[in-house]
Amino acid sequence: MKLSNSGLNKYLECARAFKLHYRKRLRSVYKSSALLFGGAIDQGLNEILTGKGVEAAQTAFLGHWTTGTDNTGKNFEVCLSPFITYSDSDFDFDLLKREDFALISSNYDDTQPNISSNIFDIINYVKEQKKVLGSVSKIDKTILTHYNLINWCVLKNKGQMMMQAYADQVMPLFKRVLDVQRDVTLDSNCGDAIGGIIDLVVELQDGSIAIIDNKTAAWDYDEDSVKTSQQLTIYKIILNNLYNDGKNAYKVDKCGFAVIKKKPIKTITKVCKTCGHEGQGKHETCDNTPLDDNGKPIKTKRCNGEWDKQIFFSFETQFIVDEITENQEDIVFETINVATDMINKEIFLPNMNSCIGKFGRCVYFDFCHNGSMEALTEVEDKKNEQNKETK
Repeated sequence: MKLSNSGLNKYLECARAFKLHYRKRLRSVYKSSALLFGGAIDQGLNEILTGKGVEAAQTAFLGHWTTGTDNTGKNFEVCLSPFITYSDSDFDFDLLKREDFALISSNYDDTQPNISSNIFDIINYVKEQKKVLGSVSKIDKTILTHYNLINWCVLKNKGQMMMQAYADQVMPLFKRVLDVQRDVTLDSNCGDAIGGIIDLVVELQDGSIAIIDNKTAAWDYDEDSVKTSQQLTIYKIILNNLYNDGKNAYKVDKCGFAVIKKKPIKTITKVCKTCGHEGQGKHETCDNTPLDDNGKPIKTKRCNGEWDKQIFFSFETQFIVDEITENQEDIVFETINVATDMINKEIFLPNMNSCIGKFGRCVYFDFCHNGSMEALTEVEDKKNEQNKETK
C-alpha cells in the first residue's frame, strides 16, 4: 500500500472517511474552489520556476483555471460549473474588470424571475442559503452557476496578479532551482510505501538546500508551521534516504513554505477631473480650495469636482524556512507506522468530531448520518481495471 500525506491526514482526521474515500471510492460531485485554484496556481508557478517568465505563468494559470477536472476524472468548464464550492472570502467586487461584468451579464438567465441580476444580491443570497441549508447542494443550480461565475472572475484576476508577486518577492530568495514537481516514494520493508509530489527543491542564497511547498492562504502562516508540518517532514525523510542510498544528488538542510496571500492590498488614488488635485482624505468631491491674490486658500470656496478614482492591487508573500529536527522525524515515522498498520488491519473507526469542521460539513455527512448518496458518486478504480486487463 502506498500512502500519501493527504491520505495519512484523512485517516488521522477520520478513519471512516478514509475508508469511504480510498476503499469505497466515494467522491463528492462538488469540488472545492481552493483545490482547483491552488492547482492552477501551481501550474503557473511551475513556468516561473523553470525560467519561462511571468507571462507564460499567467497563461498557464488561466488555462488550468478555465478547464478543470472533476472527481470522476472528466474535464469541465470551471467558470460555468455549479459543482464548485467557493468560500465567502473569495468574492471581492473591486477585482472585477469591465470584461468580467460583460461575461457575467451575458450569462445571466433572465428567464428566472426570482433571480436578481445584481451581483451583491446574488452573493448575499447564496451566502445566507449556505448558512440555512448547510450545503450548496440544496441551492438552485441556476443561481449557483451565476454565483460561481462571479467568484471565478474574481479569482481569475487574483491568480494572474499573484504570479507577478511570486516572481518579484519569492524568486530572488533562491540561488537556483534544483527540482520542480518531483514525484518521490519511500518503500518500507513490509511492502508499504509513503510518497508524494514535492513542489520544488532550491538552493537558498546562503547555500543551504531546502524543500519548499508553495501555498496560497487568506491568513498568515504561523512562524512554527515548518516545525509542525507532517508533509515537509515526510519529504525531507524521503529525499535524505535517497541521498544516503546514493540515489539523490543533494542532501536537504531545511524546509519551508512560500505563501502568497489571497487578500490583496488596495491603494486608492483620487484625482479631480476638474482641477487635477490629488485627494488624500475621505471627501466625496474635490476638497481643493482656490487661492486668493495673496496665495492663501479661500476657505469659503471648494472645487467640489468629481473624483477620478483608481484602485491599485498588490499581493504580499510570506516565506518561512526552518530546520526539521530528528525528534520531529521520529514522531512522523511513528505516525506513519501506526496508521499503515491500522489500515492494513482494516481498522476504520469514525471520528464524530470531524463531521462538522472549520469549513463546514464533511462530504460524507449525509451518507454517514442518513445513508444518503446525494452529492456523492462512486469513482472507478482505474489502477485495478488496468491490472485486470493485463492478467
